[in-house]
Amino acid sequence: MDTLESICLENKNKESTSIFEYHEKEFNEIKDTLLIIGELKIRDKLAYSQDGVFYIDKYEWGQYLRRVLFNQSRQKTENYLDKEFTRLIRYFDEYLAFLASTPTFIIKVLDKRYEKLTEEIYTFINVMIPGLYNLKKTYPDFRKLTCRIDSIIMTLVDFKDKARANLALWAIPQENRTPSHERTLSF
Repeated sequence: MDTLESICLENKNKESTSIFEYHEKEFNEIKDTLLIIGELKIRDKLAYSQDGVFYIDKYEWGQYLRRVLFNQSRQKTENYLDKEFTRLIRYFDEYLAFLASTPTFIIKVLDKRYEKLTEEIYTFINVMIPGLYNLKKTYPDFRKLTCRIDSIIMTLVDFKDKARANLALWAIPQENRTPSHERTLSF
């Protein structure tokens, strides 16, 4: 199995990719795929095109016929969610492992881009959760899907807690930081 470092530093176009660029690119690809879920309203259905793109089948006249015509179903929705969120969870695991294994000084002081990326992930999670709850309310009688959604929501919240624990200094507002926090390694 390849290590994260070997994946990140792989030279496909003879260009070097930093670990941060890998994390940012991977997150943006996942976000672009899943962000539409945050726009779901109750009774809207989530559908998946043959191109691998999620779209919303709005609750309106003909929704049932469209879903039959495009071969969409509750089971397929659950399978699509499983596939895409498995990818997201793998990314979260890699990201948390990186944060945990990297010296705090490097992430918090030298490379503040991780603070911004982590905040983007938090915002993404906060946008996703209401849409997931609306999807859950759309299928109250399909237990397999509602359990999958509950599991996804718990995992999203768990990621936020773990990332926040790894980056505790970021919780202190800039104006409240004492000079000792800002100048820890000054001579």
